[in-house]
Amino acid sequence: MNVIEISCPSKTFLIGEYAVLDGGPAILLNTSPRFTCQIKKTAQPCSIDISNKSPAGQWIKKNPQDFHCVQIEWTHSAKEIENGLGFSSAQFNIVYAYSFILREGHIDHLKPQEIWRSYRSLDFDGFKPSGADIITQWIGGLSVFEQNPLHVETLTSYFPDLECLILKTGESFATYKYLKNFKMTDMSDLKKIAQSAVTAIKQKKQDQFVSNINHYREILIKKHYVTQKSQTILKEIEKIKAIKAFKTCGAMGAETLIVFYDKKQDSEVRTALSFLDVVADSSDLTYGLSFSKRTKKSELSV
Repeated sequence: MNVIEISCPSKTFLIGEYAVLDGGPAILLNTSPRFTCQIKKTAQPCSIDISNKSPAGQWIKKNPQDFHCVQIEWTHSAKEIENGLGFSSAQFNIVYAYSFILREGHIDHLKPQEIWRSYRSLDFDGFKPSGADIITQWIGGLSVFEQNPLHVETLTSYFPDLECLILKTGESFATYKYLKNFKMTDMSDLKKIAQSAVTAIKQKKQDQFVSNINHYREILIKKHYVTQKSQTILKEIEKIKAIKAFKTCGAMGAETLIVFYDKKQDSEVRTALSFLDVVADSSDLTYGLSFSKRTKKSELSV
């Protein structure tokens, strides 16, 4: 029996959440741990554990012939990391890729613009998401995304002496429910800071980048885009002098946050942050979506 294994990285908004909804840039980190599943044909129809209302569920509904008598099995680690790190967008990328692989046998010629248009054509109840996570998880690495006009690129440089940690707050937040009632406000301040952060990375201006992160955090709080629990955690982090910059990530900053500090102070910072679970650091940056085909006799990487 042929089995297709598809893998997609976790994602974290480094900066640009909310701004990207109004045409501004966003920088996303695509890291391990990865969402991985095995997809295989079965003798009889079986249920697929994906919500019909999710983007992945809608894609399956639109393409029933691709998923007839198909079983999708997620690895244990994928279920453990799903909240706040892009599980929904990873699901969409994976089922979309599977449909394309069935037709073409590979994903070599699948363009990000095509994926993005397919995603944006789905029915969203409320405010339509930017699709930044969809595209950056597909290409991987440290990526910049803008939607108007659509632009995506991978940044090859970073600050060699600056470490970052992605941390879990322990809070759960349903972004799709939040977007149902989201109303756009003036995002010009956030857009300006996010663009400055992109420039800072490209021009290797670390002080400017650090300032951008901290300023962005302040504006998010001022605009009431950070939950009370996350604000409480931020106040504790502010007490750690070794940390140069920090902010929450994603919708309402509810589930994840990121901190930046000198690599030489890594042990000190990790000890001070032991009350939070670490998801990833800069060494966990990883490639985008990938797949392999397996048979009983061998495994063929494609």
